[in-house]
Amino acid sequence: MKRKSTVILLIVSFAFLTSMIIFYSTANMQIPGGKEKKHVGVKGIEVFKSYYRGEEILYFLDLAAKYSYNKAKKSENIEEIFENELSKYLKKMNEIYGTDLKIDDFDIEFKKNETIGICLKKITIYTQNSEYSFVPNFKVVG
Repeated sequence: MKRKSTVILLIVSFAFLTSMIIFYSTANMQIPGGKEKKHVGVKGIEVFKSYYRGEEILYFLDLAAKYSYNKAKKSENIEEIFENELSKYLKKMNEIYGTDLKIDDFDIEFKKNETIGICLKKITIYTQNSEYSFVPNFKVVG
């Protein structure tokens, strides 16, 4: 009796292992969408990355405006020097981030203690599943 039960146990174990191997080897084909595995949150991360890229551009523009203003306030012709300096920074920003902004795209107001730049153009960042648009304005107080 022991011998018969051992043989049956071995056959059942072998059949169970074989069925498990077959099941897990074909499990990828049963996933909706095929073998490509998509993780939860991939689209959300793409949106976050595009937002972060936009914040980098805005931060670059704010610093460029601040540095341009600090250089221009030391001279008599503030407006001309500010625009020349900001134009240099905009060219650099276009190279780094792939934008297409020029000094003519901004309506710049010079007030007593502040300079405000309102952009007339939108910047759009495209991802695989979304797009993020914003208007890069700046304000320098000093």
